[in-house]
Amino acid sequence: MRCFKGIQCPVARVLAPLIRVQKLLIVVLATTSLGHSHGPCARAFTHTPVHERIFLPKTLVKEQPTVAGLTTTLLPGETNLIARLFDDPTKERAGLIGSGCAAELPLAGLKIRCAGDLLNTRNIAELLNCAVVVPRKHWVDHQTEWKRTGRYVFVLSDSAGEEFTIDLREGGCAVVFFPDRTYRCIMDRGYACVQSLQPAAAPSVSVETNLVSGIAVTNLIERKQEFHGKRVEIKGYYWTAFEASQVSDGHVRGAATSSLWVAYYQVKPGSEEKVKWAKEGFVRIVGTLKFRPGLGSGHLGGWPAEITDLEVFELIE
Repeated sequence: MRCFKGIQCPVARVLAPLIRVQKLLIVVLATTSLGHSHGPCARAFTHTPVHERIFLPKTLVKEQPTVAGLTTTLLPGETNLIARLFDDPTKERAGLIGSGCAAELPLAGLKIRCAGDLLNTRNIAELLNCAVVVPRKHWVDHQTEWKRTGRYVFVLSDSAGEEFTIDLREGGCAVVFFPDRTYRCIMDRGYACVQSLQPAAAPSVSVETNLVSGIAVTNLIERKQEFHGKRVEIKGYYWTAFEASQVSDGHVRGAATSSLWVAYYQVKPGSEEKVKWAKEGFVRIVGTLKFRPGLGSGHLGGWPAEITDLEVFELIE
């Protein structure tokens, strides 16, 4: 805002910062709305992984290539084959419902072939870590209900020529096709409709120390009311960045909804020497689980619960 001869008037000086804040809020709300839905498949997240960012409008992710800039997102020969396989329910692999299938794909020894090179091994590992196996009917019903059109098919191959094909869909859902022509359907573990499929944990509780251990992050989240205020020991992947501090199951950064906020600013008095911070990596954490019903934890309440009163924080790999 400028007045005559390029001189900024007092009113303009007052309004300019407010307009900038308004524009920022519009962008934040637009981005956040992409991570929320309503009903039994509700999901919310603050960190949007790359495998989902590639489907966002280019205006929101100017620094990253997206499917919008490609002439094709499919590999014709592969899509014809996987369509035939998926039409046969008997090809669906049994077991692992509610669990991850990352261990079935040896990513370290695989090469990626995908249109536009939008994803790398790290991105695919994050996809597999964020998702759990769901029944074929569950996956099909979800796709039918939400009618998301985004699709990106890519291939992972090893030195012997064996190939894994992943049919990635908008919204963190995919079908993984294996070299033996079987497949698994996977969905982001943050969906409410997926939570009921995840196996319950059987944590151990030490009578001497009143410490809950041997429980997954996702199970703590699912049972956060039960474990609220209890001392817990968890092992998982820690990641921190601007306005983010979280721990997830596995060895790759997960979505905020399937992670716990780590309150790095709340160290239990007397435990300072046992809290050895790291920016990223597989860690062991001992602290107290807390959650605020209806409010969330961490920055903007983007995480379902948090670990506070930290007693131990250490890299273990």
